[in-house]
Amino acid sequence: MKNAFVVGVLIASLAFFAACGGGSGGGSTSPTFTNMSELPKATSPMASASAQVIKDGTKAATTGMNFDTTTEAFFNTNSSRGACEMFNLVREGISSAAEADMILCYVDYMNNMDSFSNLVDQSGNPIDVYDGQWHIFNLDIVGDEYAPDRVKMRIVKNAAGSITSFEMFMCANTPGGIVQNEYTRQSIDGTSFEMRAIGQQADAEGSGWHSVDVTGTLNSSGAYTQKAITVRNKGSWGGAGNLSWEEGTVTQTPANFTFSGYQAGNWLEGTASGTYGNSCYGLGEMLGDTSTDLTQLAMGDGAAKYDISGTWSDPPDQGTYEDVGTDAWLGDTALPVVPPSDSSFYNAANEGDLPIVQTQEITIGFGAGETWDCTDDVGVGIVDLPQAQQSAMNAACSEYVFDYGWINCYYIIEGNP
Repeated sequence: MKNAFVVGVLIASLAFFAACGGGSGGGSTSPTFTNMSELPKATSPMASASAQVIKDGTKAATTGMNFDTTTEAFFNTNSSRGACEMFNLVREGISSAAEADMILCYVDYMNNMDSFSNLVDQSGNPIDVYDGQWHIFNLDIVGDEYAPDRVKMRIVKNAAGSITSFEMFMCANTPGGIVQNEYTRQSIDGTSFEMRAIGQQADAEGSGWHSVDVTGTLNSSGAYTQKAITVRNKGSWGGAGNLSWEEGTVTQTPANFTFSGYQAGNWLEGTASGTYGNSCYGLGEMLGDTSTDLTQLAMGDGAAKYDISGTWSDPPDQGTYEDVGTDAWLGDTALPVVPPSDSSFYNAANEGDLPIVQTQEITIGFGAGETWDCTDDVGVGIVDLPQAQQSAMNAACSEYVFDYGWINCYYIIEGNP
């Protein structure tokens, strides 16, 4: 299980929808958010679809491949390769977006347990976290060595009392001192929503950077009517020679999604080494995306174009490989549609452009306005929050934790390691 406060680690690729959050009903068009618990998240639900823009009436999925419960055992030699590869990518993306949402969930938990109530600054003045000013807090979270030790946050409301922006920096104690490891912000302008989360991670398993950017349009209830999520990740693991990076974007409307992304990297294992570059473009049905329960989300019928390629060397042998195709599948079984052109998703997938694989390691880092030196640079004083138990936080935010393993689609379907 990944650490709750660490937003994604080496992986992610692409798609993220449904769950927790939402806003209280606002005016006729714009939503209203009066407290942190109502703020939208990257995985907040979509609005109900009045009509599915893309639908195969003869093969519409009913259960789909649930991202929380579907395991490797679901797939076999009869499964669609495209369905399996797309499922991997989409589930990784959901996990990455959900971990970004975990930050807001934790902050909201501390707020609801009255950590932000009855507090005073160093001058004895009451603290109102909704006053639009910067506030700095020392955290005491028991049971999680990776949790942040200090945060700087600001929540801004408009004249009507609705939250229009949320911004937070997070810092952790390290052997070299306290340093920033995460940054997140949201902005809401009428029905327009933007969110960004970026950070770095390092532990015994490896190190890396991760970012999630969300743009969308909200209805008066705070649900998305459309959403685009872009994820970028890079990291190293298992010692020198193992490095991966990936980028991808999911665009979603109610009941449907479109995905475009790639993964690339270098690997080293003993005397063997190699490179890989996998790209994918696809679209299909998304089930459960109007639910406030993230565990109801599932991938339905769809189609995808893919190009999976790489090089390998294990002296004295070496070679290259490539697998290119366009598959269509049934979401309830992951079985291929034969011929794939019988699927109403096929033409759009087959005619779509595969993203360009970046063969050089990408750069990810804090940008302008995203850095903080973790000291009291705003002159408001650093206030200690009451102690919180990590186990209680995990229980309150458990819906954002996906504990899964990568599915080796090539081995299962093609019968090769």
